[in-house]
Amino acid sequence: MYYYLGQSYFVRFLEALKEEFLEVIKVGDIGEQVRHGIAYNELFRINVFGYSLPFNQTTVGEWIAMAIIATLAIWLGRDFKEIPGRRQVVAEGIVGLFVNLCESNGMNREQTRKVAPFVGSIAIYICFTNLTSLMKMAPPAKDPVFTVTLAIFTIVYVIFTGIRLVGI
Repeated sequence: MYYYLGQSYFVRFLEALKEEFLEVIKVGDIGEQVRHGIAYNELFRINVFGYSLPFNQTTVGEWIAMAIIATLAIWLGRDFKEIPGRRQVVAEGIVGLFVNLCESNGMNREQTRKVAPFVGSIAIYICFTNLTSLMKMAPPAKDPVFTVTLAIFTIVYVIFTGIRLVGI
């Protein structure tokens, strides 16, 4: 009898969990959800020299990420020594990660020296901007302007770097 009550409780729990899960993942009108997700929601405006600059969650999230990245770069990049401390080891490890990533994709040392800073910068920037969602903000990658801007910037960089490394 005791086992039957436990099994009954477990079965009710699983059914309630299933109903809750189905309610959470229910799609509904996907077009409306996409429109709501990419809608421009202005938080505030700042007037600069007669121009009114609008700010939304994407802009605020990007600036927070840039402030964190700049602070970490200054902190990790200062006071390098011949015998590295913990901070220098972390900084060199991050640089080494991106250098190894570029070299493992078939680049020689000269190409890696020119491309690794861009690859690392973009990777760290995307990582930190997406981490702003932990602060209950919409991640900037949700905004089409963010992704299109990064895509255009990357395409232009690849074209000019290819011309610089290989020639026309």
